[in-house]
Amino acid sequence: MKVRTIRYVDDETWQTMKKLAEKKRVKMGVLLKMLVKKYEKESVTREFIPKRQILSKKEAEDLKNFIAELRKEHGFRI
Repeated sequence: MKVRTIRYVDDETWQTMKKLAEKKRVKMGVLLKMLVKKYEKESVTREFIPKRQILSKKEAEDLKNFIAELRKEHGFRI
């Protein structure tokens, strides 16, 4: 087994992980594995990008042109 380093983990997070590992009576490596598996499982079930397009290409182009005109009208950069 190799020793690994986790960068940018502050003391508070490290202490919380240690307490969780102690509470669940597992080693830190096992806890980290559990956290990664849970994260992967949850990230697969959540869909951030819809499967179908919300706007058609024509609607998107019309909306883009409308926004450009509105920005130009009020003096904002396009």
